[in-house]
Amino acid sequence: MNLGRVGFENVIGFLAGGITAACRHGTLVQHPVRVSAVELRERLACKPAPCLIDVRTEVEWRQDGLPGSTCIPLQHLRSRAWQIPVGAVVVYCRTGEQSSTAASLLEQMGRFNVLDLAGGLTAWQGA
Repeated sequence: MNLGRVGFENVIGFLAGGITAACRHGTLVQHPVRVSAVELRERLACKPAPCLIDVRTEVEWRQDGLPGSTCIPLQHLRSRAWQIPVGAVVVYCRTGEQSSTAASLLEQMGRFNVLDLAGGLTAWQGA
């Protein structure tokens, strides 16, 4: 059920031994770079500014998405990744949970200039 909430609806297996088993193979474990709301504000003031991708639903994005951002819901990220321009990318959601998954997916697809907004919009609005 938790995986379905972040866009994984057809789970066909799991890692026996969990993350502990994966840690034995260090090359399998990567962590996307996270950026704070304060750091993101600084990066947005520079040229070229990173591309902002909101991975929430379009309804949520229309309510309070960051200015200049593009909405690509997490469950459509793989099929719409071609829409993300080359260069630095910052992914975000409400709290940072879905965006962390999105950043990992983009890295799996070969995008390595990806940042995850730590704490999501909640952190952005509180900063």
